[in-house]
Amino acid sequence: ACNTQDCPPVDGHWSSWLEWSQCTATCGGGTQTRVRTCTDPVPQWGGNTCQGQAEDLQSCNQNQCPPVHGNWSVWAMWTSCSRTCGLGAQSRMRSCTNPSPAHGGDYCKGTAVEYKSCRDGDCPPVDGSWAVWSSWTSCSDTCGGGTQIRTRSCTNPAPSNGGQSCSGSNTDRQDCNSHACPPGNPQHKWQHR
Repeated sequence: ACNTQDCPPVDGHWSSWLEWSQCTATCGGGTQTRVRTCTDPVPQWGGNTCQGQAEDLQSCNQNQCPPVHGNWSVWAMWTSCSRTCGLGAQSRMRSCTNPSPAHGGDYCKGTAVEYKSCRDGDCPPVDGSWAVWSSWTSCSDTCGGGTQIRTRSCTNPAPSNGGQSCSGSNTDRQDCNSHACPPGNPQHKWQHR
């Protein structure tokens, strides 16, 4: 044994490299690493540590990958019918991920979405109802008596599934500007006596 003051410095040296790790890819180019440690021996008593890198990296499996053609996944469940009554539609989807195409492989042939009609019973009849009246039009004459019109539509709601249409007229008329026209007015209306 010796005192630390009397021991000569021991420089560190690298251990042997460990085995290369598994390549990160089986084709198309990957990498692999190997490591070593500064333990043969460990630096002591002021000795120098090892010079250089503790990890080594190299390329591997540079061969070109063969093409992988895409294949469809299983169909997903059908969606609910788009309507709660009457004729509707349903759809279902699949994806080209079983496997996905790679390395120039072909995409899946066919469609990714399918549709079909569905019917959850007949819808009950809905009778039509009038929407609100439109604004009155301008009077057809400025004096001497004219007419103005307003309209409405049977869309609140519109009749459907065999329901009744709205009863009554979709047009309303009223008199306007019934005051007499002054003499010389281009709108003056001559009356037969």
